[in-house]
This record gives sequence, C-alpha cells and structure tokens, in this order.
Amino acid sequence: LWYMPSAKLAISKRIKDARTARGLTQVVLSEQLHLTRGAIGHWEQGKASPSTANLSKLATVLNVPIEWLIRGGQSPFKEAKNSSFELVRRLSSGKKDSFSISSMSN
Repeated sequence: LWYMPSAKLAISKRIKDARTARGLTQVVLSEQLHLTRGAIGHWEQGKASPSTANLSKLATVLNVPIEWLIRGGQSPFKEAKNSSFELVRRLSSGKKDSFSISSMSN
C-alpha cells in the first residue's frame, strides 16, 4: 500500500473502524446505504473513495461526524466501560455483574 496517499488510507481505516464499532458487517452496511458490499470493501481497502453524498450517508448510518470520517481526530467511540455496547456484552456473557443505570448516562 506504499502508493496510496495517506489521507485516502486514513479515511478507509476510519470507515472500517466505525463499521466494526457499530457491529455491522459490510453486507449490512451496504444494504443500509443501498450499495454493493464490494463498494464498502473497496472503500475500506483504500481502492476507492466514497463520494461526498456517500460520505454523508456513511456518517448518518454509522452515527459519526462527517468531519471525523474526512479528517480524523478524537475518536467518536467511547472506550468507557459503561457504554451500551459494554452493557450488551456483559448481559449476553451471563456474568453476574452489578452496575447502575445512572452510571450509564456518561
């Protein structure tokens, strides 16, 4: 990938990071965007770049700022232990773990 401009590579990584953080497969994301799975794969591999319209749709579907997709910066994904994803993970693992609803409002 030495020939790929770093900005294009960075956008492709952020698209993949956002998709996986939201727990979506390329197939599910492509269906939500009314595109092919191959288009998503090409974006994530840096073989193609999404149009401005598709960047806007991606930001909406993935619930991330479009500015973050384009420029990067601070991750929009919380690494906090009390996130919704962590709650689902803990509940589905069957572990008896105490937590309070109030701690989830962060």
